[in-house]
Amino acid sequence: IPGFDVTVIRRVMQGDKVLHNDKFVSKYRPWKRIIKKGPGPAASPAAAPVIPADPLAPANLPPPPT
Repeated sequence: IPGFDVTVIRRVMQGDKVLHNDKFVSKYRPWKRIIKKGPGPAASPAAAPVIPADPLAPANLPPPPT
């Protein structure tokens, strides 16, 4: 999954007056993840392999695109 940056700008207003602007920046590092999809019966949770968490992957990384 390639890394990416996200910038969110929030403007708080009261009527026509700007009370304050906020800028939030998140940087997501690229990380490797292999997903195997295909036809066949669904695996039971007991048969699913346990994949340890990547300590370098951010906790709030969105799911990869399908």
